[in-house]
Amino acid sequence: MALAEKGQPDLAIPHFEMAAALDPANPDATANLRRASSEAIPGIENALRQNPDSADLHRRLGFALVSVNRAAEAVPQLDWSLELAP
Repeated sequence: MALAEKGQPDLAIPHFEMAAALDPANPDATANLRRASSEAIPGIENALRQNPDSADLHRRLGFALVSVNRAAEAVPQLDWSLELAP
């Protein structure tokens, strides 16, 4: 939670993903993941405008979109990530 509170939700997402995977019945874990993902999306999109060939940024955006139930938007991002770094 500290990374998300310090304005770095994109760095917090992997930690929240792990917490949600370890305890999927924990509503706090999944809520934290959704909140961090939602907050991170604009920053990741901005970073992609600066560096559109970053496979990592496309992957991170794809996973963030999936976390907030926007899977249709996530698929092209994840596909592009695999194109850039197979």
